[in-house]
Amino acid sequence: MIKFKAALTISFTLSCIILHAQEQDSLDLMQNQIYRQHFENLKSNPVQYVTLPLADFTETTLQFESRDLNMKRAQTAGQITEYGFATDGIYNISEKLRLFGSFNYGFRTEKDLAYNLTAQRTEENFILNPNYLLVPKAGNWETQEYNVIGGASYRLSFFDFGAAVNYENRSSFRDTDPRPGISSADYSGKAFVGFNLGKHQISFFGHLGRKTEEHDIISVNEYISAPSFPDTFVRFSAGYGRIINFPSYSDFVYKTFSRGYGAGYAFRGERDLITLNSDYSKSIETLFTKDAGGAVYFDESLENMKYRLRNFYAQANWLHSGAEKDIISSAHFKSITGDNYSVPEQGQNFRMTLDQAGFSNAVVWKDSKRVILGLNTSASYTDFSAIDLLGITYKYVKSIELNLTANRDLLYSPGFKLNLEAGLNSYIPVSQSLNYTPASSSDLMFNNVIAPDYAYDSATKLGPQFGLNFYSPITAKTNLRIFTSFAALYAISKEFQHQTGYPGTPNLYFNAGISLSY
Repeated sequence: MIKFKAALTISFTLSCIILHAQEQDSLDLMQNQIYRQHFENLKSNPVQYVTLPLADFTETTLQFESRDLNMKRAQTAGQITEYGFATDGIYNISEKLRLFGSFNYGFRTEKDLAYNLTAQRTEENFILNPNYLLVPKAGNWETQEYNVIGGASYRLSFFDFGAAVNYENRSSFRDTDPRPGISSADYSGKAFVGFNLGKHQISFFGHLGRKTEEHDIISVNEYISAPSFPDTFVRFSAGYGRIINFPSYSDFVYKTFSRGYGAGYAFRGERDLITLNSDYSKSIETLFTKDAGGAVYFDESLENMKYRLRNFYAQANWLHSGAEKDIISSAHFKSITGDNYSVPEQGQNFRMTLDQAGFSNAVVWKDSKRVILGLNTSASYTDFSAIDLLGITYKYVKSIELNLTANRDLLYSPGFKLNLEAGLNSYIPVSQSLNYTPASSSDLMFNNVIAPDYAYDSATKLGPQFGLNFYSPITAKTNLRIFTSFAALYAISKEFQHQTGYPGTPNLYFNAGISLSY
């Protein structure tokens, strides 16, 4: 589906800001937001960017975001409000040593979230991971999270070395019975080595990760979690449409281990940088329940459910830096497979696959002081399927997403710059199918989650987006950016309105903030 949270960030990718450059030939990632993608690529494989002359920068941002989702999947909130603080930076200690890092803090409130007692959401995912608790009654949630990333790269003769570490902490709670409190800690790290031969480089990397997520569910009214109160009766989903008994409704823990490896290639020309990367990773999420005394801990005897994910990803990037025109192109492919395992039953019932291929291309026509015209296009094709052999449900959706944006510096003077962007997003289902055979007397999940989500995924959607950026230098090395953006998303399929009773009100997305670059 269209990822407007990312789109609202990318909506500034072709906006231009002129900052103090350390060196004439240094690429200042802050001079144009299109170059910020290089910061993400740097974190993914820092050894490929060792010789790219990136200027030092630090950016600190405060922002506000609001999303009114009048059409959505069932396990996503109807209204979402977020407040965020972020800081990013690159620091060149010497010609051989570079440090980089980022810190992000977010506080989020969600309203009207039903059939979901987890920290997962289906706003940007077709379905939740298969093993989780739910209740039909909607509730409001509060979540706060922070994420720290740090890394370095170093050149030693013909070799380049790099490393990156990531830590993420999150806590969530719901203010309506039943009231889950969820806390998680996620650690991961990657190591890189590259070998250089002239303008060419071959690199290899490996990564490990560990995540724990603790769930503690209480109710002010302890009697509501009973079949006689169907709206607040807690149920356990094991698959996609299958509800089973669960031995640990109040306390349980998830533990996830992940590992992976990959390789890359880079070519560095006078004005061009081409990078290729491929990565394979595997993770296993294990659900631990209570022992006979009511305690929850990591022990093989308490393992109840497992979920395995295998992920293959490949990406190609091209950067061309010209005197009057810059081009950044990217193509990617990913393939994800997930399946579950029930330890008590010693069997599987759920399988998920997602294959996606896409590309993006951004071109900026510029002079020394402003963006004359910027164009950004992207497209992706997604093939998703989920099957529950005991549910009994089989669903697949094949879809295309298209995005086009254009921007121009409308006003410019030595004291400020004003940039306007306009764009269009679309989601087009190509082929879809849903087969369901009741395996029990309860069709709760099908009627309230599976069928409405399928109607949403099968609907064609279209919407505009607009962005406005104001830039002003405060000192010779400090620059101010004030930004805002707005987007809407409409369902243009009549069948969706007939199937769900959707009144036609669009989804609305608003974002505003302020940042300092120095």
